Amino acid sequence: MTPSLHVDYKHTRIKRYHKEGRALRTETTINDTRDFSIGKRLTNLPAPREIGFTTNRRLLRLQSLSHDPITGADALHALTAPVITATGTRIPGLRLGEQHSHALPLFRLQPNGFANKDIRAVIADLRGIRRTNSPPVR
Repeated sequence: MTPSLHVDYKHTRIKRYHKEGRALRTETTINDTRDFSIGKRLTNLPAPREIGFTTNRRLLRLQSLSHDPITGADALHALTAPVITATGTRIPGLRLGEQHSHALPLFRLQPNGFANKDIRAVIADLRGIRRTNSPPVR
């Protein structure tokens, strides 16, 4: 299996894949410039090129963030830390380190899909809640 990434926005597509198993290739296709409030005249050609270039750079930056544990830890801290607004209101951060605060218990191949009741059973186990009619978690 060859991994690939496909991102769609209106009439724009980004495809990232391994070309012939030798190189990672990124293709950005803007099929309708009006999706970005740009006209279709040739004089506007640099604008979609700049959008595509910027998008590709952001994708590369995101990938480098996911592969750099130091930068990733800083980004995780920024995401999980509380925020104080200009008016002084404190907004709590996401508590990703605590089991009971998020619903990301399992990553498994589910060829037939899954239902909400399957997730509820796993979450209940993680939180230590006894459920009467829940099937055992495998």
